[in-house]
Amino acid sequence: MYVIRNKDIGIEISTILERLYNYGLLNGSFNDNVGLHNGKGGWTLFLFHYSRLNQSIHQGNTAFSLLEEIIEQISEQTTLGFANGITGFGSLIDYLNINNFLDQNSSSILEDIEPEILKEIYEGKFNSLELSDGAAGYGMYLYYRLKAGQFSEPLLKARITEALIMIVDILHRNVNHVICKEYFSIIQFLKKVEQLQINTSVVSETIKDYAQRWQSSNGSTQSSSYLFFLLEDDKNRKNNTKKISQIIRKLIQGSLPDDIVRSVYYICLLIYYTHKSNSKELDNDIEAIIIEMNSLIKRQSLDVLFPFNISSKSINTGLNSGLSCLGMSYLSILTNNYSWLNLSHRYE
Repeated sequence: MYVIRNKDIGIEISTILERLYNYGLLNGSFNDNVGLHNGKGGWTLFLFHYSRLNQSIHQGNTAFSLLEEIIEQISEQTTLGFANGITGFGSLIDYLNINNFLDQNSSSILEDIEPEILKEIYEGKFNSLELSDGAAGYGMYLYYRLKAGQFSEPLLKARITEALIMIVDILHRNVNHVICKEYFSIIQFLKKVEQLQINTSVVSETIKDYAQRWQSSNGSTQSSSYLFFLLEDDKNRKNNTKKISQIIRKLIQGSLPDDIVRSVYYICLLIYYTHKSNSKELDNDIEAIIIEMNSLIKRQSLDVLFPFNISSKSINTGLNSGLSCLGMSYLSILTNNYSWLNLSHRYE
């Protein structure tokens, strides 16, 4: 498995992270989007992890301040979707609790917004079935609630479990109505539910249905969603090693030098796989790619990578090709912590 052995690479990454932090503080504070993928939620995630890396009380306070700002910003007009709205933010709260960034009970933070989420689920009001703005995104929120296990009353856990079972049932019944590009975000969600051992037979059958549906539709084998599917396929890990390496190489070749953010994310996924598989055969290749990407970023101005958007009065700070995507990918490479990946955007 790949770990940084060259001190110069570690120093370069630390310098890049400091640049991202300072640039984000100056240009990312006015974003009205609270979401994980395109807004403040993703930037908050980065700030918490970055403050832990540096053991900085000041940076930690900055992260908490931004979190409070998002809570105050949420209103009846805020979308409920995972990528840009409340279910993504709620998942972030539980993620921060699970990873010991917060001491406050999740329910005390989410109690004002949770009834609306549950109402939408019970009424079946979904824009789609996918993760970014549909049923799977609502389900991911419920997964993180159950994973964190913090409830203000026992009945709330039962209601959340019931709502999660309802979403799995909806996905199970509507497999024929999902377009190809949505398959893997739904499978990603169902694989997490599988860990909870809730309604196991239906969950397993639904995962199988979506996988078969994707195969019969000749879906792309050159997307990061498919890549993530292979990464999480522990049963066939040895058989997938060569395939995963080939896909990532092609994805990086297709991204460099125009999309550095996406390329760093892909190499992050590759290193994640070497840790899961305890493989060292790709270490030299990985290090060469990291050196190349670091060199490109050092020569690149951040205001070119993340231009200021006049209409939103901000830069893209989210996990969808934004500042936090680059920052979190580099943090993972530096610290070998990949827990955030289930919150991340899937590139197609």
